[in-house]
Amino acid sequence: MPNYFDNFHYATKRIAPNDIRKGAFFVTNEQQEILEMAAIFAETEENTDQTLPANKRYTARIGRWVNNNEIAQFTYYASNRNVERPSEPRIGRITSRLTEGDYLTLIWDGYNISFYTSSDNNAFPPDRLEKLPSDYIPQKTPGYAQWKRDTRVMIQAKERANYQCEYPNCSWIPFLDSSNKNYIETHHIIPLAMGGPDILENCIALCPGCHRQAHYSSPEEQEKMRKIFKRIRGLSHS
Repeated sequence: MPNYFDNFHYATKRIAPNDIRKGAFFVTNEQQEILEMAAIFAETEENTDQTLPANKRYTARIGRWVNNNEIAQFTYYASNRNVERPSEPRIGRITSRLTEGDYLTLIWDGYNISFYTSSDNNAFPPDRLEKLPSDYIPQKTPGYAQWKRDTRVMIQAKERANYQCEYPNCSWIPFLDSSNKNYIETHHIIPLAMGGPDILENCIALCPGCHRQAHYSSPEEQEKMRKIFKRIRGLSHS
């Protein structure tokens, strides 16, 4: 399990020669869990555009470097090996900032993915940690970070959908909630953890089953659903 301190989940790994040589950092099980908390899952080569160069096939994600608060652009993918060995999760585009033998700490604060490098395995957390944004109040349960959301947006998204699931061909039979309306949930198409805005245009109404499917199905199924949601809302498919 990842470590936990003052609303931060984090896991550290020593930078190995292969991390530098391959130009991508091998992600430990604990670091994979942290990325999953941020709804980030390893992309597979089979689901990328093979006509693109290898260094441009995967989604460019935005994090930050704790050391100097600069933007950290990274990719997260399952690197294929030979047929007898399973693929391994790797983070790309950050190795130019790494030094063999140092330690890389991956951090999730409920708001951003961050990276921290140090020659000392016990250097994180530092004495002073950056405070979370004032409009974000995390409420922690094991393995999950709940966001403070705009209640008005949630209500408007449900009203717009007439309290029905908006996922096409959904067979959910709703029950009435305490306000005598069909029970329905709201989902952010572009997750808040990935920089998605908490606005009506980025929300869709889903039944509990479709909502869980949107979060916990395979990466391929999640991406398929996200494209459908974007089409419904008229968002870019990028």
